[in-house]
Amino acid sequence: MEGGRSTALPPDDDEPNTKQDERKVEATLATSKAVRMTGSKVLVVDDEPTVREVVVGYLRRDGHEVAEAGDGFTALELLESDPPDLVVPDMMRPGVNGLDILRRVRAVSSIPVIMLTARAEKSDRVAGLELGADDYVVKPFSPCELAARVNGVLRRTSG
Repeated sequence: MEGGRSTALPPDDDEPNTKQDERKVEATLATSKAVRMTGSKVLVVDDEPTVREVVVGYLRRDGHEVAEAGDGFTALELLESDPPDLVVPDMMRPGVNGLDILRRVRAVSSIPVIMLTARAEKSDRVAGLELGADDYVVKPFSPCELAARVNGVLRRTSG
């Protein structure tokens, strides 16, 4: 327990309902074992502490080293000082937003970026993808699905 709060992960909305579904999930997780074992570094950027906590928990569960930033300025500092293997920025935040982070990443590298946002409009998704995002996840989201997307992108982009 940290600060009087439990750090246990909340149940995922998409948890399997049957033993057969559980076996399918375990088989899928086994196929991504290579990614989990690499200890890829992921930077999670979100101004909502609860969202960060849940996303970080799921990514660590999958074996990733995770850095987190509550604002865009801190994210840019972390990108420069200790570049991650993948970035998950929230698109909407005061100051330096997710699109600003994406532009900065694309200006200097090909680090994969999965945008996380409450903005579900097609024009927002298209803008992020056209700027070079590798994927786009809309809030509310399943943390288990986001972790699977992170693993998939890392599988495709790791040499």
